[in-house]
Amino acid sequence: AAQARSLEAAKLLLEFGASLSARDQRGCTPAHTVPLVADGVSEPLLQEFARRDVAALFETDKAGISAIERAYLWSQIAKEGEVNEPIHSMLKEILELEGIEQSTMWPPMQELGIRGLNMNFPEALPDSRRGRV
Repeated sequence: AAQARSLEAAKLLLEFGASLSARDQRGCTPAHTVPLVADGVSEPLLQEFARRDVAALFETDKAGISAIERAYLWSQIAKEGEVNEPIHSMLKEILELEGIEQSTMWPPMQELGIRGLNMNFPEALPDSRRGRV
């Protein structure tokens, strides 16, 4: 349901006991698998997951990335390099309620030289030399 971005299917599965902490072979929870597309479909799904089990957003996959990290970084540049509201504010509020200062976890995308999701490496890292960081 999360990968298909079906809010109604996700709600139904959760009503019947599906867990937001369930894992796939990569250690990803349902919140990790939501395709992040700034079209008004992914955002309500993430909001529903946060409403039901905010702690599940902080669970990390095998790569050590939490769903909230992934979504928050995406929300900073999701709309042609601009912040995607209201999801950005919702995620920021969750971090604040949990006592986490986002600036200590991740620098703003602009500080990394990333201006949009369509950038290619090494353009995204202006200090790199043909793939060498």
